[in-house]
Amino acid sequence: MFLTEAANRGSISTGYDIDHSYKNENDNTERMYRAWGGITANTRTWTTSLWIKRTELGACYIWGAGVSGNDVVVVDFDSSDRLGFRSTKDAANDCVYRTNRTFRDIAAWYHLVFAVDTTSGTAGNRLRIYVNGVEETSFATETNFDQNDLTLQNANGSYMEVGSVIGESPRFNGYIAEVNHITGTQYAPTAFGEFDEDSGIWIPIKFTGSYAENSVFLEFKDSSSLGTDTSGNSQTFTLQNLTAADQATDTPTNNFCTFNPLQTVR
Repeated sequence: MFLTEAANRGSISTGYDIDHSYKNENDNTERMYRAWGGITANTRTWTTSLWIKRTELGACYIWGAGVSGNDVVVVDFDSSDRLGFRSTKDAANDCVYRTNRTFRDIAAWYHLVFAVDTTSGTAGNRLRIYVNGVEETSFATETNFDQNDLTLQNANGSYMEVGSVIGESPRFNGYIAEVNHITGTQYAPTAFGEFDEDSGIWIPIKFTGSYAENSVFLEFKDSSSLGTDTSGNSQTFTLQNLTAADQATDTPTNNFCTFNPLQTVR
């Protein structure tokens, strides 16, 4: 099944433009990560928002946080291109979600929001997943956090990584734009986007909330330092095998045409 409705497949803007993205490739062992050292921010309540455009299908890590494969938060696509989330501590899964639908439109930018609040009294509200402004509700796997579970995101001694998880393969192949990670608040997607009145397409808007400690905003606008955090918290990410050549101008508001590998030419 293809996701095309409300996906950003054009170059639509209503005054807020995203100028840059960065291209991540699995073959180049690329990494972009930030160690959480010195403080532990809110590990129970946080929101991560980012835009992605795939260039290859199949299993890959999108982003995550943690210290090892046994202590980690993972967001990924599986080999069937289904979106997933997993939070694991001491090799035990606290929370696991896997969508029923697949995400195979490589012409589209997808806006992903993972909003966590393990303090919620409603089990199904402790993790909320949104794609292009719409909440995902149909899951092949759905194991909820226990109330007040701690996660490895924001924990002292762990780190957050974009495009891979703990440096492991398979890394994400494609473009990543406008990463907002906000601690202390479980945001709805309307904090980061809105539906265009004319087309009905989900488009980005400027986040106007506050960036608490360990919050980050990655715009990828400095080609000499793609991991620069512009939230004001100086949480600049460390780069491995990423250079100025990995900065791109293919963005949710300037979507480039791409070839479709699922289309057979005869």
